[in-house]
Amino acid sequence: EELLTQMAFNYLQSQQDDKFLATVDTVQTMTSSHPSICYFLGSYHLRKNNTAQAKEWFEKTVYYNRKLTIANYYLAGIYARENKWNEVFENVVAFEEGGGNLVQAFNLGIQSAERIGDRAYLAFFKAKKAALEKDFNAVFQNLRLAVRLDPSLERAQDLLSQYEEALENQQKRQ
Repeated sequence: EELLTQMAFNYLQSQQDDKFLATVDTVQTMTSSHPSICYFLGSYHLRKNNTAQAKEWFEKTVYYNRKLTIANYYLAGIYARENKWNEVFENVVAFEEGGGNLVQAFNLGIQSAERIGDRAYLAFFKAKKAALEKDFNAVFQNLRLAVRLDPSLERAQDLLSQYEEALENQQKRQ
């Protein structure tokens, strides 16, 4: 099953669609809930501009494996095109909680937080984006704002503590 999954990935990457689909069919005879295969099918349909099918497969991916967060990123993009900002927000949060780090995802998070009026997460997503862009002044400013707006936002509190500790250690070395 693992070898077939790797083969499916390779066929998907090289756009050998017939071989990809045949390999996926083989894997699906073994299990209908393989998260990687669901993700690959979502990617395949997204590439073919079959957005509805891509969304369905990415939703299955997330259902079967919450840790395959790249599917959340793609779902957020699909929901943004549908103007479903609560769903965009939920998927960017899941993406971030799963360790995802893409500027584009945090841009979607910023848009969704603005649209739904969540100022704490707006600041948090700005901090995450700033960290990827190595703008550490903006990181501190936005994390402090996020924590001030919502002291229960543990992700922001934890990240702020990590940055403050790193800054303190750096100052001790100087």
